[in-house]
Amino acid sequence: MKYNYFFGLALALLAHVASAQQPQSISDQTVLGKYTAEKSVENIVGSVYLYDDWRLGDVTANDGRVFNKFKLKYNLVDDKLIYKGENDQIMEFVPAISQFSVPGVSGLMVFKNGYGNISKNTAKTFYQVLFAEKIQAIKKVNKTIIEAQNYNSPSVVKNVDEQVHYYFVRENGEIVEFKTSKKGILSVLSNKSAEISRYLTANNVDFKNDEDLTAIFKYYNSIL
Repeated sequence: MKYNYFFGLALALLAHVASAQQPQSISDQTVLGKYTAEKSVENIVGSVYLYDDWRLGDVTANDGRVFNKFKLKYNLVDDKLIYKGENDQIMEFVPAISQFSVPGVSGLMVFKNGYGNISKNTAKTFYQVLFAEKIQAIKKVNKTIIEAQNYNSPSVVKNVDEQVHYYFVRENGEIVEFKTSKKGILSVLSNKSAEISRYLTANNVDFKNDEDLTAIFKYYNSIL
């Protein structure tokens, strides 16, 4: 009898652990968040979002829980991720989020936080991850709303201004901003400058192309 009791208890504990490790189900969306509102876009020229449409993506919380196939929007002005819950309510995540991914134009886009402070960015700032192995290359798109009054008009025009910044994350976690130019790349990869210089010349790199930038850091990582 005692054996059966402990055997049953062990099975119950295993079932509980297995259940806790499963990704959060779609039916739990509403309880994961709090109600919020989309940023007002009235009289704004341009978009405050990464994409204006809702895109199915996956989200990882700081505690390791994974929430799959949520309808997501990423606000680049406020650096805030929102989702559409049941009955189309606009929700903001209550658990702290460490990573999310959404489909982009040329593939899956992965965003992470937890990097060091640099400029106005903190550990909570999300970056798009272009490459991540021993070293990382990450990208930050900042959007701000600039108000301007038309000449001889009382109306105020709100324009969305976009700025793009690129960062190199060293093996020790140090984060360094770099310019997307040959000089900028060589300055952050200076310990392999001869090899990188030859790579840039041989591959006719377009420094304004994210795929070309990613390939540079992938090559650099391979020769470390």
